[in-house]
Amino acid sequence: MLRLSIKITTYLSFLQCCCYANPSVTIYQGRLAGIYTVTHNDRIVYSFLGIPYAEPPIGNLRFKAPQPPKPWTGTYRAENGSISCIQIQNEKIVGVEDCLYLNVYTPQLPEDSSVLLPVMAAIYGGNFKNGSASPDFYGPQYILDHNVVLVTMNYRLGVFGFMSTGDEASPGNYGLKDQTMALRWVQRNIGAFGGDADQVTLIGFSSGATSAHLLSLSDKTNGLFHKLILHSGTATCLHGYRDKSLAAKTTHEIAEFFDCPTENSTLIVRCLRKLKASTLRSWKMLSLGILFSPTNEPESDEAIVTDSPANLMNQGKMRDLPWICGNVRDEGAFEMSLEYTNLTKFEESVSRLNDTIKNDIEQLGRNDTADLFEAVTAYYFNDWTVDHATVIKNYTDMVGDLSFFYPTIELLETQARVGNQAGYMYVFEYRGTFSSSYEKTGSERNMGVWHGDDLMYLFPRANSSFAALKKNMSRTDLKMMKQLTGLWTSFVTHGVPTLPEWGSTERWWKYDARGSYLRIGSNSDLSLIMKTSLHENRMNFWRKLLGQRISGSEDASAGTLTTVMAGYVILSYVYTS
Repeated sequence: MLRLSIKITTYLSFLQCCCYANPSVTIYQGRLAGIYTVTHNDRIVYSFLGIPYAEPPIGNLRFKAPQPPKPWTGTYRAENGSISCIQIQNEKIVGVEDCLYLNVYTPQLPEDSSVLLPVMAAIYGGNFKNGSASPDFYGPQYILDHNVVLVTMNYRLGVFGFMSTGDEASPGNYGLKDQTMALRWVQRNIGAFGGDADQVTLIGFSSGATSAHLLSLSDKTNGLFHKLILHSGTATCLHGYRDKSLAAKTTHEIAEFFDCPTENSTLIVRCLRKLKASTLRSWKMLSLGILFSPTNEPESDEAIVTDSPANLMNQGKMRDLPWICGNVRDEGAFEMSLEYTNLTKFEESVSRLNDTIKNDIEQLGRNDTADLFEAVTAYYFNDWTVDHATVIKNYTDMVGDLSFFYPTIELLETQARVGNQAGYMYVFEYRGTFSSSYEKTGSERNMGVWHGDDLMYLFPRANSSFAALKKNMSRTDLKMMKQLTGLWTSFVTHGVPTLPEWGSTERWWKYDARGSYLRIGSNSDLSLIMKTSLHENRMNFWRKLLGQRISGSEDASAGTLTTVMAGYVILSYVYTS
């Protein structure tokens, strides 16, 4: 990280001394002046930061779909990409409501070459309540060593992005509508940056992957993107969707919290629009246990999601596009982060683990949660008296399977059944110098490959908490970065993930009846190995338990559940130290 900072300072000083003019382009809104950025391999690229892609969603535009941006006169200085949408970080409100900006990074402008480059449009994650397109988190230094254009976009979060009254007063999904508006902006303007509007790959991370998958199920986004990469998220994962009846109930609770009239939805929205943004996004609201996420909207010209993701997939709404989708090895580990290092916390967690598991299962929105709970606890936790590490591993597996692995496999199996385009699956198992576990726990202990660890090899973390470690990426880490960016950008360019050093027999096979997937690394090993049947027994358990969600009726039949439970003994569990 220090080496990269020195290079950037040196090169930018050189450009200034040589009197290089700021790079500039002209788009439909007007003229832009950007800045230069230096990549990991010393390539000078053009960065245009903080470009407005919609009108500020403030005042009467709060809780409304984004509106097209107005043009400007003169030159807009696109030099600051650090703006984030209002959110809570470390119990403090950060960001602003006027946040609908995007960043464009390109290695060439039209005057440099007439050949247009493929585009990666990135949607950040953060459980629909946190995140930013800032170059501090999604910078171009790794990806733009390849010939692609990178676009990163802000979108509204939390109550501002996903509050719904369940009717026309505030139908919700404003964050998804922001993303759609940004993609429309890309279609109209990316040619000015040397990008090809007919070669756009949408890449999402965690809840950003959920967003990308949801957008692919909507007719409103036809033609806006042509390939998909989903990191650790799908539309059917936990927290990815709430029915509008639950969303409306949450909105009613918010209105009561702020002493708003609740006789009808119009009065609620009118009252909440008048509140200061910082008041509406106040810390006290978290005490309500509110979780904002996409929901089903009433049919309208602006509606993005009009049914549950499962029903939309059942209805054949899946777009037939090339996909990459996958997860990291230990997806569920973040749920037990403190328990890894604190035995007291572990014992406290075990004492309430039944409630935690019930809450996870309730997120499925089914009417047979009690039976599901018994089946799940019997399968993953048939003896509470086992050691600390085993209980943590089993809970990590359960959360990872329910929230990530099974939804990913469910998506790929459905896509393989109804589509013609190739879908590619990966599991990222490389554990490098840095891990998200350090940011979560403050401990340097190796706790596995955590949710988000794969992103570190696509985007540098310039101003993160890792700086306190005073370490740089190892040579092996940099080789993994080269491998991952190479695979991803080859897919973006050609629709097939490959590496130039691969021989004729080396290949990432598409997902098929064998459940083929690419294992990317293994602990400190960089190897790329094709494997099949990921967690076969555990996935078969979930197929039997939930498999009818897509392939048949959305409600599980009693017969199916009875069949699953017949193989397990249902016990009452008591933890003993």
